[in-house]
Amino acid sequence: MPESTPSIVDIRNGSPIKAQGHHIVSNDSGTVVSHQEPEIVPTKDADNDIDLAKVILDGLCPKQRGQPKTIPTIVLYDDRGLQLFDEITYLEEYYLTHEEIEILEHDADKIVDHIPDNSVIVELGAGSLRKTVLLLNAVERKRKNVVYYALDLMLDELTKSLKSLGQFNNIKIVGLWGTYDQGIAFVSSIGPEIPKTLLWLGSSIGSYTREDAAHLLVSYRQSLNKGDNWLIGIDRRNDPQEITLAYNDSKGVTREFILNGLDHANVLLGQQVLDRDNFGYYGRYNEEEGRHEAYYKVKKPHQMKYRNPATGQEIVVDMAEDELINMEYSYKWSPQETAQLFQQTRLMPIGQWTSSSKRYDLHLVSKMTDS
Repeated sequence: MPESTPSIVDIRNGSPIKAQGHHIVSNDSGTVVSHQEPEIVPTKDADNDIDLAKVILDGLCPKQRGQPKTIPTIVLYDDRGLQLFDEITYLEEYYLTHEEIEILEHDADKIVDHIPDNSVIVELGAGSLRKTVLLLNAVERKRKNVVYYALDLMLDELTKSLKSLGQFNNIKIVGLWGTYDQGIAFVSSIGPEIPKTLLWLGSSIGSYTREDAAHLLVSYRQSLNKGDNWLIGIDRRNDPQEITLAYNDSKGVTREFILNGLDHANVLLGQQVLDRDNFGYYGRYNEEEGRHEAYYKVKKPHQMKYRNPATGQEIVVDMAEDELINMEYSYKWSPQETAQLFQQTRLMPIGQWTSSSKRYDLHLVSKMTDS
């Protein structure tokens, strides 16, 4: 069968296309037709785009004196950055992916037992779908009819990943182009008669502070109906040395991934502002906070200069030797913290699958009340 362009829905304009238009489509044998004519829905609204140049400059010019500088994590994920991160997931040191794959290879059928027939699966931050396909293959084995929505902000990567999935008899594949917040509105638009399962793999929850993670869970919980489920991958508070190596591999791929973010930041700023030769990568595990911290470390004193193309005003930022500019936090969760999180957000644990090393868990939780 010739390769077709994936069906992708643009939900970034704040008025997402109703999910009902993409719900279960059955053929005469009762299975979902996944290879029907695809569609691309271009509904770009520039007024709702994030001004990433302003976000970068605001982080480098904190309003409060003495406040640490930051660079937003999103600069890591241009095309080159996505390629490098995919390389990272294959590295021996980056155990998170290996642990999650082990669980899915061993327990995907058990997990899919909790996914209803004639239902919808929505994955948040779909990425390469290397792990997701293990779950979808289990859905196919059990001949459950589902629509799978892959949500991601990076259109090119989303298109590429969906093409890599191949064809299914029982699964309709649709891409959602948008942010997590826009995904909430889309999930809310799915009628209460359609059971939903959310996927949040890769310990993506670790990119949020504990407070922000709880807030996101509550926000998505409000978009769910009673009985809907959520599968969440969570990395534990593991041995500090193992965590440190996971984010600072011996081949230097992580270092290049981080420094490439400076190159992408220059593209977003429209000027050569941040010279990667003036920065190194510094990572450390903060055991007290239970998080890995990634920084750009200034190698020598210098000034960063940016000229506003609209006003001509020049912004000058002093960079001190050994100054640390925060790039990313990756939070880890103890079993006790995870249990407290689900209790706080009123999500009922109904299943847990743990890797053989007991470093990583997949948690299945459910919304058990209407409120």
